[in-house]
Formats: sequence, C-alpha cells, structure tokens
Amino acid sequence: MDELTPLSCTGQGPDWGDPWNIASNDVAGNFSLTLIDVLDTLVVLDDRQGFEQAVKNIINWVSFDVNTKPQVFETTIRVMGGLLSGHIFANQSGQPFYLPWYRGELLEMARDLGKRLLPAFKTPTGLPYARINLRHGVTKGESLETCTAGAGSLILEFATLSRLTGDDRFEKAAHKAFFGIWNRKSNIGLVGNTINTRTGAWTSPEVTSIGAGVDSFYEYALKWYILSGDVEYLDVWEEAYAAVMRFSRATDGFWGSNRRDQVDGLVRGIQSRPDFEYARSLVGLTPPQKDIDTWSPSGWCERPHVDLFSYDVVLSTDGRAVPEDLSPSLLKLGVLPDGFIIQNVTGIRTHIVRRLDGNGYDIRKLGHYTVRTGHIVYINDSSLLAHLDSKKNNKHLDLDVLLRFYAEDLIQTGLPITTSDDMQVLLVGYTAQFGGALNIKPHSDPNSLQFAHLGGVNVYSDVDNPLGCAPYKYSHPSSVLVVHRGECTFLEKLIYARDASAVGVIVISDDDLIINPTANEDEIRAAGDLSHTALVLLPHKAGEILLEMIRRAERGIISQVRMVLEDDTADIPQSKDPDRILYINGHPLRNTRLWV
Repeated sequence: MDELTPLSCTGQGPDWGDPWNIASNDVAGNFSLTLIDVLDTLVVLDDRQGFEQAVKNIINWVSFDVNTKPQVFETTIRVMGGLLSGHIFANQSGQPFYLPWYRGELLEMARDLGKRLLPAFKTPTGLPYARINLRHGVTKGESLETCTAGAGSLILEFATLSRLTGDDRFEKAAHKAFFGIWNRKSNIGLVGNTINTRTGAWTSPEVTSIGAGVDSFYEYALKWYILSGDVEYLDVWEEAYAAVMRFSRATDGFWGSNRRDQVDGLVRGIQSRPDFEYARSLVGLTPPQKDIDTWSPSGWCERPHVDLFSYDVVLSTDGRAVPEDLSPSLLKLGVLPDGFIIQNVTGIRTHIVRRLDGNGYDIRKLGHYTVRTGHIVYINDSSLLAHLDSKKNNKHLDLDVLLRFYAEDLIQTGLPITTSDDMQVLLVGYTAQFGGALNIKPHSDPNSLQFAHLGGVNVYSDVDNPLGCAPYKYSHPSSVLVVHRGECTFLEKLIYARDASAVGVIVISDDDLIINPTANEDEIRAAGDLSHTALVLLPHKAGEILLEMIRRAERGIISQVRMVLEDDTADIPQSKDPDRILYINGHPLRNTRLWV
C-alpha cells in the first residue's frame, strides 16, 4: 500500500487490475509512499515522536523489491528524497531529531532504490525512461517518451545520494540527463515539454511552458546551485529564465499560447499582443476591457511600449548600424581572469538581460563568449569619448549643467559654487542628447531657451502625474516639471512636458549613476519640435534635495521654488567614480566598468 484514503480509512496502492493506469501507478509503487514522503513534514511540524516512529516503521516494513512500475521522477522526488531527508535528520547529532539508535538504514534503503532506478538511464542520450519496474528493470516495449521535468529534475536527490555514499554513479547519471535536456534547447533558449529518450528529438505537440512537464527543470537548476555552489547550474537557470521572460511571457505578465511560432522544430508559445489580435475577431471572442480602453473610433489602437527582458545589439560608438565582427581578435575583445575587456566596441554582438532585482541589465554574451555570473566587462574604447566630445563641441549641448534652485523671495545672484542652505541649493544635472540645447548661455543670448532664462523659472511637481508618463491635466506655461524616472522613456516624459507648455522637465533618477539620456533618432523625429523644451537628469541624492525643497514650499515653509541655469560650469566638481558603467539606449549595464 502507499496512501491512506481519508474517508474510508483504508489503504490504497497501485492499480493491480490495470497496469496502464499511469495516473495511479506512476506514483503508487507499493512501497508505503506516504509514510516515506511525510518524514520531513514531521520535522517541519516538530513532531519528534512521530518522526522516530515513522523511521522505525520504514526500516521494519518497507522494501523496494516489488513488481511495480512507478515513474522514475515521482519515485525520486518523493521516496528517495524522503529517505535522504529522514537520514540526514536522524543521523545528525546536536538537533532534536537525532536518533541515537539509528545506524544509517534509511541511507542504505535510498542506495538500494537508486540502484534499481539506474537502469532507466541506459539510453543513447542518457535521458532516463519515464518508468521502470523496480524488480525487473526496463520492460520490453517501454515508452520512449519522457517529459523535461521527469528527465531533468533528478539532480538534487541523485547527487545528494552520491555525496552521502561516495558512489558517484548517481550524480553522473542525473547530471548527464539534466544537460541532455539543456543541450537540446532551441536556438532561442527554450526547452520543450516532451522528448524521445533514444533519439533526443522533441516530440508532439512541441510546446514550451513553465507548467507541468517542464516547471521543475528550472526549479532544480537553481536549487542545485544553491545547495552545491555549482555555477554551471546557475548559468542554466539565468539563461533559461531570460528566454522564458523574453519569448514566452506576454506583456501583461501572463503566459499563453494564442499564437505559436515554429522555431527549429520547437514551438514557442507566445501570448498574442492584445492590441492587434486579429484571430479573436475571426472566432467571435469578446475582447477584454484593457483592449477596449485602447481602441479609438477610427479603428486605431495604441501599441504599448514594452521594454524587452533581453536584447541583442551590435555595438557601435555612435549608435549607427555596423556589420557584426564574427571573429573579433583578442586585441579587440580580450579575456581576463575576472571577465572580459573590450578595446574596440565596434561590431561586437552583445546579449543583455534584465537583472532579477529590476536594477538595470547585465551583459550575458559577448560575441561567442558567455559572460558568467560575477564576471565584469571592462570597456576601454576611447572612441566612445571622442563621440561625446563631438556632440558636446560641435552639435548640441553641454553634458552637465549647474542648476541653482532658490525660494522666490530670495533675490541673489553670483553666489559661490559652494553656496547652499535651506533657501537655495546648487545641483549638477546631466542633459539629454535630445530636446532643447542648453549650451546656449543665458547671459550671451537674450532669446535663449526659457529653461536657461536669467530671471529664473518656476519649478513644480505634479502629484497627479509623478512619473510624467501621462498627459498633464493642467497647463504649466514657462515652468519646469519635476518627475521620477521609470515606467516610460525619457523622450516620452519630455513630450508630455512640452504638450503641457512646460519649458523643461527634470527627471530624478533612482540611482546616483551619471548618464545623459538618449533616444532613438526615428522616435525623436516622430516627436516633432522639441527645441523649446529641455530635459535634465538629476542623480538620486541630488533629486531628493530638490524634492525636499519643493515639499517645504508646498507646506508654506518657504516660498515658490524657482530655478536658474548658471552660465559658468567650469567649477562643477568632476566625478571620480571608479565604478562608471556603460549604458545602451538608456539601459544601465551593471556588470560593466568604463576605463575611459
């Protein structure tokens, strides 16, 4: 028997009358399944007496010399896992569940079970059969199909068994099976649901998911890294996670398969974009409310802007399209003990992936190199600075500006750079490489941008639109709006400020890294005339000082906050930050360091 049915209070085991009833027989192997599976539950419930009695019952009554054919995966995670957990607690002194009389019997039983499961791995691919007879081994005519979770979610128990017994056969088998799955992923990094154990080919219906049949493959990759420290499994988990987030997840955070695209024999389930779901109208489905909200009488519906979870870009110093360098030399892209160094960025294909903490992106691939966890990518290409100098001197604007914020009734000019008190403060801002040009000096040109007006401009923070990512309810003529970074692009924040008649927008960053916001040239052209509205980014700490000043004004402690652009930035303190990082299209690459 394996389970206790709660209503009849009778035992339940395999379906002896129907050996093809896999719903029951995959789990029930006539080896007291629940008794073993519950061992660690008794520990969680702090039931020491129940734990000891269960260990005794298992030792006295359980045998794996049974003529049943359970699933390898279910038997491993429930039975072998339960035996190993029970052994570790019963054998470890200095904790409440230590059993002085215990002599390692559970470990020997786990080893016996492991030996009975090993024949399932004797396939050309190393992928185990889904089921095995515990007495007779793999039976004639056994199905060649198994699922990704079933073949790839064995490393925790098998490797632990090897390390406790010193018999490395179990860990080697599970390791080979895990990477037998992973090495057959599609060229976009997705694994399928069902695979042929003999040929290694994905089988019908050739879909990927994060649900049953696949889910624990990802789980075991991360858990075995946590348990063992083997970074190879962490790399798998991070790459698989990035692929799922980029290719399987819909923009609303859900997973679905309204549309399926064939990719190298593996169908990637992709949720159709709800803003152009043509198929829905063909079958008469009712659209969700979020679709209705974006429709217009003319039939046009807005396409939401979505930042992908990962990007592939070919680097260049000026943002122009360049041919990919398919074989960069070591003088161009070199290998270091702690990562890589790029001496010339032009033509280097780069794969960047969003960090799980939401704090920017990491480079995960450079050309044919994989950038591992903990690696740093050093950028030592001086032509990057030459491009910025060209923009600064010949075309557009200063890269940094000095802004003085002051209470309206404080009329003072020509203050020293260090002047700062409760009524005024001097802050360094960093200009966008689009919008109004702030290199025009207010003293030298009376018709200069209003943002740079010598008499100053009012500064406001709109509580109804703190991110500046929606149209403003009211007009803000001749004013500068203060918004927080996030949710939409820098360019969109500037467009909404312009449409509200503001002369500029100050974006307060969520960190203290120095950047000059950029935007795609096509998007800038589509935005229309931005020459009379400027955007400046303030690092987080500087932004908090400004926000506190605005809050004091709102409480009536000081008068209206105004701003003036100082026309001499020569005395602005230069940053000596050794941890400067590279940005691509406004995305911070956290595992980079700029050496130029």
